[in-house]
Amino acid sequence: MDAQMAYMQYAGQRTQLGTMYEDGQLTPPECRRLAELDRTLLQNASAVAIAYGLSLGKLMRWLSRIGTPLGEEPENVRIEASVAELAVLAGVEFRPQPG
Repeated sequence: MDAQMAYMQYAGQRTQLGTMYEDGQLTPPECRRLAELDRTLLQNASAVAIAYGLSLGKLMRWLSRIGTPLGEEPENVRIEASVAELAVLAGVEFRPQPG
């Protein structure tokens, strides 16, 4: 199975889990496992961006759109991101040094 097919399969399954979460069909342990899955996905956002072209912002918007219990979790998520990507998320622009 190539990477694009694997991603499409994962995205479809993850979307279904998000729908089930939003509809209240998941048990508390299933919600915790889904949050763990999403946290891991965000922690590996750099690899996701390289493999599938999803920036951290796009990944966050996708998870928000399909449903994630992360917003209810008190734990922090450690994310490795470039300064340029953080600037985009923050809506700021770094100006080059005059030279």
